[in-house]
Amino acid sequence: MRLKTFLILGTVFVLTAAGSAQADVAMNLMSYPNAAITVDGNASDWNLGQFGTIIRGGVAGTGDVALVGWDDANTGPYYAGMYTGGALPTSKADHQAKVYARDNATTQYFLVSITDDDVRAPELVNNWANDCVEFYIDPQDNGNPTDWNSDIQLVIDANGLAKVWMSPAGYAAQIEAGVHSVATRTANGWLLEVGIAKAVFNPALPAIVGPVNDPAGHNYGLELNFRDNDNNNDPTTTSVYDWADPLSSGGFPSKQAGSWGDLVSPEPTTLALLMLGGVFVLRRRR
Repeated sequence: MRLKTFLILGTVFVLTAAGSAQADVAMNLMSYPNAAITVDGNASDWNLGQFGTIIRGGVAGTGDVALVGWDDANTGPYYAGMYTGGALPTSKADHQAKVYARDNATTQYFLVSITDDDVRAPELVNNWANDCVEFYIDPQDNGNPTDWNSDIQLVIDANGLAKVWMSPAGYAAQIEAGVHSVATRTANGWLLEVGIAKAVFNPALPAIVGPVNDPAGHNYGLELNFRDNDNNNDPTTTSVYDWADPLSSGGFPSKQAGSWGDLVSPEPTTLALLMLGGVFVLRRRR
């Protein structure tokens, strides 16, 4: 059965071959400010104990951990849209992705922790065919579905190879020059750490990210897409699925910026600023 989209009371749904409806819902990932991160494939400087509010794929809300795939209780999988010619992962061990964000005035950082029992990255050119993370960023947060002179599709695979697709060659090269990425294998998958210079975007990403629905426009659009290449992209076991966009184009997640989520600052009630020995420490309220 072909995928069909339909509109109900202003909410976009996609009808999958299995007959289930996914809503295009508002999703926000918080980025903690004032980051001092060294991109080296080591998460020790991320203070991961500060994170704890999971925003699951396809589920409306705001959180500081974006999750696609199976959660830690092995329930799921959670996703918004998928490649309909592929398969969904069958367990957390098969595939789980967690994404964390921090930033400062000059750099946006992402940390991606992936559980995967079959990591494959043999492709040296088309890195989207490997186990990979795809970051879709709309610097203007205007939802324009065709503005690849501003929006980007940044693909980073399990070898740490970073390439920009869709955008004109000059803009792609400009973005790639501002990306520093390190991928490391772990006991149960792989870890990706990324720093992206805010100044390389058109327009530049805001020095200070705004809160949800910031009237000053200091948010930006964000989508997260993952490929779990199993058995050399065997369609019966390989997954391609995303965090926010339920729509489909040719069976793949649509790349439509209007259906992406947002990167936002933490909500005021989320953080407490403590002063310890003259050093400010950012902590999440319990």
